[in-house]
Amino acid sequence: SAQMSVINQPNSVISAAPGDNVTLNCFRKEEGNTEAVVWYKQAVGHQPRVMVTVHKLAQNPVFEDEFNSPRFTVQTLKGNCSLEINNVEAADEAMYYCGLKKIVILFAKGAFLSVK
Repeated sequence: SAQMSVINQPNSVISAAPGDNVTLNCFRKEEGNTEAVVWYKQAVGHQPRVMVTVHKLAQNPVFEDEFNSPRFTVQTLKGNCSLEINNVEAADEAMYYCGLKKIVILFAKGAFLSVK
């Protein structure tokens, strides 16, 4: 069995149709760590872009301007820091990484959202 890393994305490919709602899960070990979780979007041929930073001790996730839309929300409970994308569009097709913000970023394996 794969070793459970500090941060883990269980689904490596998610398929959706335009208009669907999708949830991208991101599980972190809850060992008293207070580091922020950062969600990144990497479209094919582009560099990763920060979407949202979820500070462990703050109430609200901080979305970057281009992702500051009602279509994008974050749900946090019991170690899951999930990214929810509503009303999926073709432009949402990309790799989505959650990362634990330490001095270096520890990436989970990513999830590819395929929009047909």
